[in-house]
Amino acid sequence: RLLEADSKSLRSMNGSRRNSGSSLVSSSSASSNLSHLEEDTWILWGRIVNEWDEWRKKKEKLLKELIRKGIPHHFRAIVWQLLCSATDMPVKNQYSELLKMSSPCEKLIRRDIARTYPEHEFFKGQDSLGQEVLFNVMKAYSLVDREVGYCQGSAFIVGLLLMQMPEEEAFCVFVRLMQEYRLRELFKPSMAELGLCIYQFEYLLQVGSTPCPPKNPGEGWEAVGRSQGFFQKVIPHQFDTCPDKLILRAFQVKYNPKKMKRLEKEYATIKSKEMEEQIEIK
Repeated sequence: RLLEADSKSLRSMNGSRRNSGSSLVSSSSASSNLSHLEEDTWILWGRIVNEWDEWRKKKEKLLKELIRKGIPHHFRAIVWQLLCSATDMPVKNQYSELLKMSSPCEKLIRRDIARTYPEHEFFKGQDSLGQEVLFNVMKAYSLVDREVGYCQGSAFIVGLLLMQMPEEEAFCVFVRLMQEYRLRELFKPSMAELGLCIYQFEYLLQVGSTPCPPKNPGEGWEAVGRSQGFFQKVIPHQFDTCPDKLILRAFQVKYNPKKMKRLEKEYATIKSKEMEEQIEIK
């Protein structure tokens, strides 16, 4: 909050990205008025940004814990870029040229822009800066990845990135997420990966919502339905005052990669049979 009110501090933050940690930490207007806890957090994250390679190699477990506890707002843009190695991408130099080109998806993108975070101040209004930069990033990506082009749900991911960083940086992070973290598999025309995710999620939901076996077979889906109601009505109120607790609680749940792999094979078998049946029908 102090940094947002102090234009000099903001200018220093927008200057050298590489030295942002140390320049921010040394800002007397900010650090002198922060509580000891906030000041310690600020100094720590400044050190992490400046010594990123060392932290990733030697202190990865601690870094993961700190990220899960929450990255301070003013460090979030640079840390997100560092996390996915999006700081020095060649595609960033192509961005301005991509915006000069024409995309076959432009009409679709324009249609959907207003539906992305419609209540958020940054994206409100047809001529808002948020809508314009969101259009730019979506258009640029549709030209870089012709197979995926544009898919409506992806705009919400880009919108979230644009709340934290300028459009060129948001574009680079989005490209990394799509191409290196397999996110593009969810948005391909076939949406095969999306079907798999839903299949795995339905299994997890059924297991998580029925910790005790029903007393009779007829109670099976009723129990799931009641549990979903519990998730929708009771659990949100428990975490209203502190949403961070929900994230921490989620990370306490054990994830079984072998089980997920087995479900992936099951899903592949189901889809293969469906394809065979369709061929027979044709």
